[in-house]
Amino acid sequence: LKDPDIVPGLFSIIITLNFERSIFRLIYDYKNKNDIKSFLGTITLWVFIFSTFILISCIFFQNLISSLFKSISFYPYFLISILTVYFNAFGNIPRIYLQVQQKSKHFVILGLIQFLITNFFIIIFVVAFEMKATGYLLGGLISSLLLFPYFIVYTLKRIIIKFNFK
Repeated sequence: LKDPDIVPGLFSIIITLNFERSIFRLIYDYKNKNDIKSFLGTITLWVFIFSTFILISCIFFQNLISSLFKSISFYPYFLISILTVYFNAFGNIPRIYLQVQQKSKHFVILGLIQFLITNFFIIIFVVAFEMKATGYLLGGLISSLLLFPYFIVYTLKRIIIKFNFK
C-alpha cells in the first residue's frame, strides 16, 4: 500500500457507498420536477450525513486505521486522502446529474477544469516544492476544495432539501 492512489480509491467507495450512482437508474422513476428535486435532495442529504459520519469516524479511529495500514501514516496521507474524497463526494451528484441530463459539454468542461486545477497544484507541489506523495495528494485536495463551492451551489439549485424514505 505505498501507492498514494490506493487510499482515495478505497475511501471513495466507503464514504458514500456509491449511493449517488442510483441517480443513473432511479431518476427515470420520477415524472415531475419536484419529485426529481426531492429524490436528488434525499441523495444529497444521504451523502452529506453518511460521508460526514465516515469522516469523523476515520479521524476518531485514526489509531485503528494506522494499525491496519502500517506502511501509510495517518498524518498527512490518510487525512489528506479522506478529506479529498469527502469534498469530491459532493461533486459526484452534479456530475451524474449532468450525464443523465445529457449535458455533455458542461460535464466535459467541468472535468477539464478539475483536471487542470488538480494537475497544476500537483506539479507545483511535487516539482517546485519537492513534496513527493504529499504534494500529489495535496494537489487533489486543493482542487476538491476549490470546486466544492461550485458543486454545492449547483446542487442546491436543483434539489429540495428533504429526506424521502421511498
